[in-house]
Amino acid sequence: MRAAGDTGWVSGTEQTKSFIEYELKINAALGATKVAAVCTYLADVTADEFVAIVMAHQDALDRPHTCS
Repeated sequence: MRAAGDTGWVSGTEQTKSFIEYELKINAALGATKVAAVCTYLADVTADEFVAIVMAHQDALDRPHTCS
């Protein structure tokens, strides 16, 4: 199974923290199942939030900011 999520609605440090706690519970529930999930996050997060997001996932990619 494959799943995709967009966290664009998550706003602020407290909401981000709560959502990451939720994601950790989902990760634990999925265990070794064959589920591939992709989550997107807004780039406008604090350094602490960024670290928490990366730590809550098996893999993470960050696209460098580009100047327009």
